[in-house]
Amino acid sequence: MSEQTDLEGWLAERAIYGWLGKLPEELVDAPPDLIKRWKALSRRAKAVAEKRFSPRKVDEAKAVERDRAAIIQEAKDRKR
Repeated sequence: MSEQTDLEGWLAERAIYGWLGKLPEELVDAPPDLIKRWKALSRRAKAVAEKRFSPRKVDEAKAVERDRAAIIQEAKDRKR
């Protein structure tokens, strides 16, 4: 696949699913509160991505990734 095609696919996925991409399998049947948190995190991820590069942006991006992992883990824990 070409780099251009990959980029177009990536952009299309974000347009459909939000900035974090397609909903992970763990969240497909998750309770509404987790879905709302995922959507809010997706908006926050977009805002961070649009910021100018700085140490603060890096810290915020790491925080988004930690929160993403926490939401997915919570969904897994609730399914048990």
